[in-house]
Amino acid sequence: MIVGMGDRSGKTTKLVIMSHEQRIPIICASNLHAAVILDCARKLGLSIPAPISANSQRSLQRELCGVQVSRVLVDDVERVLEGFLNMSVAGFTMAADMPKRTPEPTAWQKFIKKIKFWRR
Repeated sequence: MIVGMGDRSGKTTKLVIMSHEQRIPIICASNLHAAVILDCARKLGLSIPAPISANSQRSLQRELCGVQVSRVLVDDVERVLEGFLNMSVAGFTMAADMPKRTPEPTAWQKFIKKIKFWRR
């Protein structure tokens, strides 16, 4: 699942709710961001697994040492990658199972459909 919205629009809050409901830890870019996530959960009255800071590959390995984790949520994937790789990320791609949505017909398509109906 991808949550793509603008700044301060509730992306982290959505992940906190998912983390609470599914008991999945959140990986974030820094210890400060982990504290923000915990504060968000506290304000919502939710308990979540401890957020995992991915400051670097070494710190991520240390945080995950001895922890049985099969799935994670990632808050601010670009910053997590930059911290993990210790370099700026110029771009990335990802595959996503997006729900298939039938586009709304345009006014022209609706008009044509009416004409076809009247011709019968």
